[in-house]
Amino acid sequence: MIFKLEDFQQGELRLPNSKNAPNGVDRTAYLNEFIERYEREVLIFGLGVALYNRLKDAIQENDTSDSAINTLLQGATYTVGNKDVIWNGLQAKDSFIAYYIYSKYVRQHRDELTALGTQKPEANNSKAVAPLKRITYAYREFFERYQGENHLPVVRQAWAGQYLDYYGTDRSIRTLYQFLRDNKNDYPDAVFTPMDNVNTFGI
Repeated sequence: MIFKLEDFQQGELRLPNSKNAPNGVDRTAYLNEFIERYEREVLIFGLGVALYNRLKDAIQENDTSDSAINTLLQGATYTVGNKDVIWNGLQAKDSFIAYYIYSKYVRQHRDELTALGTQKPEANNSKAVAPLKRITYAYREFFERYQGENHLPVVRQAWAGQYLDYYGTDRSIRTLYQFLRDNKNDYPDAVFTPMDNVNTFGI
Protein backbone atom coordinates (compact mmCIF):
# COMPACT_ATOMS: atom_id res chain seq x y z
CA MET A 1 0.00 0.00 0.00
CA ILE A 2 1.39 3.40 -1.01
CA PHE A 3 -0.82 5.60 1.21
CA LYS A 4 -1.33 4.94 4.89
CA LEU A 5 -3.57 6.33 7.61
CA GLU A 6 -0.82 8.74 8.75
CA ASP A 7 -1.05 10.48 5.36
CA PHE A 8 -4.62 11.56 6.17
CA GLN A 9 -4.12 12.80 9.74
CA GLN A 10 -3.28 16.43 9.00
CA GLY A 11 -3.40 19.04 6.29
CA GLU A 12 -5.92 19.61 3.53
CA LEU A 13 -6.86 15.93 3.16
CA ARG A 14 -7.30 15.14 6.85
CA LEU A 15 -9.90 12.45 7.50
CA PRO A 16 -12.03 12.88 10.63
CA ASN A 17 -11.45 10.32 13.39
CA SER A 18 -8.19 9.20 11.79
CA LYS A 19 -6.48 9.41 15.19
CA ASN A 20 -7.61 7.60 18.29
CA ALA A 21 -9.14 9.97 20.82
CA PRO A 22 -9.41 9.18 24.53
CA ASN A 23 -12.64 7.24 25.14
CA GLY A 24 -13.35 7.37 21.39
CA VAL A 25 -14.25 4.57 19.02
CA ASP A 26 -11.18 3.07 17.34
CA ARG A 27 -11.76 3.52 13.60
CA THR A 28 -8.18 2.97 12.48
CA ALA A 29 -8.73 -0.59 11.16
CA TYR A 30 -11.76 0.56 9.15
CA LEU A 31 -9.90 3.58 7.75
CA ASN A 32 -6.89 1.49 6.76
CA GLU A 33 -9.20 -0.91 4.87
CA PHE A 34 -10.95 2.05 3.22
CA ILE A 35 -7.65 3.57 2.08
CA GLU A 36 -6.37 0.25 0.76
CA ARG A 37 -9.60 -0.49 -1.12
CA TYR A 38 -9.79 2.82 -2.99
CA GLU A 39 -6.06 3.04 -3.64
CA ARG A 40 -6.26 -0.37 -5.32
CA GLU A 41 -9.35 0.67 -7.28
CA VAL A 42 -7.87 3.87 -8.74
CA LEU A 43 -4.52 2.22 -9.52
CA ILE A 44 -6.25 -0.54 -11.48
CA PHE A 45 -8.22 2.13 -13.38
CA GLY A 46 -5.06 4.06 -14.17
CA LEU A 47 -2.52 1.31 -14.75
CA GLY A 48 -4.49 -1.76 -15.75
CA VAL A 49 -4.30 -5.11 -13.98
CA ALA A 50 -0.91 -6.25 -15.31
CA LEU A 51 0.98 -3.05 -14.44
CA TYR A 52 -0.85 -2.79 -11.11
CA ASN A 53 0.31 -6.33 -10.21
CA ARG A 54 3.85 -5.46 -11.27
CA LEU A 55 3.77 -2.41 -9.00
CA LYS A 56 2.15 -4.28 -6.09
CA ASP A 57 4.69 -7.12 -6.25
CA ALA A 58 7.61 -4.66 -6.27
CA ILE A 59 6.22 -2.85 -3.20
CA GLN A 60 5.44 -6.05 -1.27
CA GLU A 61 8.85 -7.56 -1.97
CA ASN A 62 10.65 -4.23 -1.48
CA ASP A 63 12.20 -4.84 -4.91
CA THR A 64 13.92 -1.75 -6.30
CA SER A 65 15.47 -3.47 -9.33
CA ASP A 66 12.71 -2.34 -11.75
CA SER A 67 13.72 1.25 -12.59
CA ALA A 68 10.42 1.92 -14.40
CA ILE A 69 8.45 1.04 -11.25
CA ASN A 70 10.78 3.21 -9.14
CA THR A 71 10.15 6.15 -11.47
CA LEU A 72 6.39 5.53 -11.40
CA LEU A 73 6.48 5.63 -7.60
CA GLN A 74 9.06 8.34 -6.89
CA GLY A 75 8.67 10.64 -9.89
CA ALA A 76 11.23 12.09 -12.28
CA THR A 77 12.16 15.05 -14.43
CA TYR A 78 12.54 14.15 -18.09
CA THR A 79 12.38 15.76 -21.52
CA VAL A 80 9.51 15.77 -24.00
CA GLY A 81 10.58 17.32 -27.29
CA ASN A 82 12.84 20.15 -26.16
CA LYS A 83 11.01 20.79 -22.89
CA ASP A 84 11.76 19.52 -19.37
CA VAL A 85 8.67 18.14 -17.62
CA ILE A 86 8.01 16.66 -14.17
CA TRP A 87 6.17 13.54 -13.09
CA ASN A 88 5.59 13.87 -9.33
CA GLY A 89 5.16 10.14 -8.74
CA LEU A 90 2.50 8.03 -7.06
CA GLN A 91 4.08 8.59 -3.63
CA ALA A 92 3.71 12.39 -3.74
CA LYS A 93 1.55 13.59 -0.85
CA ASP A 94 -0.66 15.44 -3.35
CA SER A 95 -0.88 12.45 -5.70
CA PHE A 96 -4.15 11.78 -7.53
CA ILE A 97 -4.48 8.72 -5.26
CA ALA A 98 -4.80 10.86 -2.11
CA TYR A 99 -7.47 13.10 -3.62
CA TYR A 100 -9.41 10.10 -4.93
CA ILE A 101 -9.46 8.42 -1.51
CA TYR A 102 -10.45 11.66 0.20
CA SER A 103 -13.29 12.41 -2.23
CA LYS A 104 -14.63 8.86 -1.79
CA TYR A 105 -14.48 9.14 1.99
CA VAL A 106 -16.30 12.48 2.19
CA ARG A 107 -18.93 11.29 -0.30
CA GLN A 108 -19.63 8.09 1.63
CA HIS A 109 -19.64 9.64 5.11
CA ARG A 110 -22.16 12.43 4.70
CA ASP A 111 -24.41 10.28 6.85
CA GLU A 112 -23.93 7.21 9.02
CA LEU A 113 -25.76 3.90 9.31
CA THR A 114 -26.81 3.21 12.91
CA ALA A 115 -29.12 0.71 14.62
CA LEU A 116 -31.93 3.24 14.11
CA GLY A 117 -31.27 3.71 10.38
CA THR A 118 -29.34 6.27 8.37
CA GLN A 119 -28.58 9.45 10.32
CA LYS A 120 -26.69 12.68 9.73
CA PRO A 121 -24.40 13.46 12.67
CA GLU A 122 -25.04 16.89 14.22
CA ALA A 123 -23.21 18.75 16.95
CA ASN A 124 -24.45 21.35 19.40
CA ASN A 125 -23.60 25.00 18.69
CA SER A 126 -22.74 24.29 15.06
CA LYS A 127 -24.50 24.24 11.72
CA ALA A 128 -24.21 21.38 9.24
CA VAL A 129 -22.97 22.39 5.79
CA ALA A 130 -23.46 20.28 2.67
CA PRO A 131 -20.13 18.70 1.66
CA LEU A 132 -20.78 18.89 -2.10
CA LYS A 133 -18.22 21.65 -2.71
CA ARG A 134 -15.56 19.77 -0.74
CA ILE A 135 -16.29 16.53 -2.63
CA THR A 136 -16.24 18.32 -5.99
CA TYR A 137 -13.01 20.15 -5.20
CA ALA A 138 -11.23 16.95 -4.13
CA TYR A 139 -12.48 15.02 -7.15
CA ARG A 140 -11.49 17.76 -9.60
CA GLU A 141 -8.01 17.85 -8.05
CA PHE A 142 -7.84 14.07 -8.52
CA PHE A 143 -9.00 14.41 -12.14
CA GLU A 144 -6.46 17.14 -12.92
CA ARG A 145 -3.59 14.93 -11.69
CA TYR A 146 -4.99 11.71 -13.17
CA GLN A 147 -5.74 12.70 -16.76
CA GLY A 148 -5.93 16.49 -17.00
CA GLU A 149 -8.77 18.86 -17.64
CA ASN A 150 -9.15 18.36 -21.34
CA HIS A 151 -8.53 15.76 -24.02
CA LEU A 152 -9.58 18.06 -26.84
CA PRO A 153 -6.79 19.44 -29.04
CA VAL A 154 -5.56 22.90 -28.04
CA VAL A 155 -4.23 25.43 -30.54
CA ARG A 156 -0.70 26.46 -29.55
CA GLN A 157 1.58 29.15 -30.91
CA ALA A 158 5.18 28.41 -31.89
CA TRP A 159 7.83 30.49 -33.68
CA ALA A 160 6.96 28.72 -36.96
CA GLY A 161 3.20 29.27 -36.59
CA GLN A 162 0.28 27.55 -34.90
CA TYR A 163 -0.13 23.85 -34.19
CA LEU A 164 -2.60 21.51 -32.49
CA ASP A 165 -1.51 20.01 -29.19
CA TYR A 166 -3.52 16.77 -28.95
CA TYR A 167 -2.01 15.35 -25.76
CA GLY A 168 -1.14 18.35 -23.62
CA THR A 169 2.54 18.11 -24.47
CA ASP A 170 3.11 21.70 -23.30
CA ARG A 171 2.07 20.85 -19.75
CA SER A 172 5.10 20.95 -17.42
CA ILE A 173 3.66 18.80 -14.62
CA ARG A 174 2.53 15.53 -16.14
CA THR A 175 -0.69 13.72 -15.37
CA LEU A 176 -0.66 9.94 -14.99
CA TYR A 177 -2.10 9.69 -18.50
CA GLN A 178 0.63 11.87 -19.99
CA PHE A 179 3.39 10.15 -18.06
CA LEU A 180 2.34 6.69 -19.26
CA ARG A 181 1.98 7.98 -22.81
CA ASP A 182 5.38 9.72 -22.71
CA ASN A 183 7.05 6.52 -21.47
CA LYS A 184 5.03 3.80 -23.20
CA ASN A 185 8.14 1.72 -23.94
CA ASP A 186 8.74 1.37 -20.18
CA TYR A 187 5.10 0.51 -19.47
CA PRO A 188 3.90 -1.69 -22.37
CA ASP A 189 1.49 -3.42 -19.98
CA ALA A 190 -0.29 -0.15 -19.00
CA VAL A 191 -4.02 0.12 -19.71
CA PHE A 192 -5.32 3.60 -18.80
CA THR A 193 -9.06 4.04 -18.20
CA PRO A 194 -10.32 7.64 -18.69
CA MET A 195 -12.69 9.00 -16.03
CA ASP A 196 -15.51 11.52 -16.14
CA ASN A 197 -15.12 14.83 -14.34
CA VAL A 198 -17.75 16.32 -11.99
CA ASN A 199 -18.99 19.77 -11.04
CA THR A 200 -20.89 21.14 -8.05
CA PHE A 201 -24.18 20.08 -9.67
CA GLY A 202 -23.01 16.46 -9.62
CA ILE A 203 -22.80 16.20 -13.41
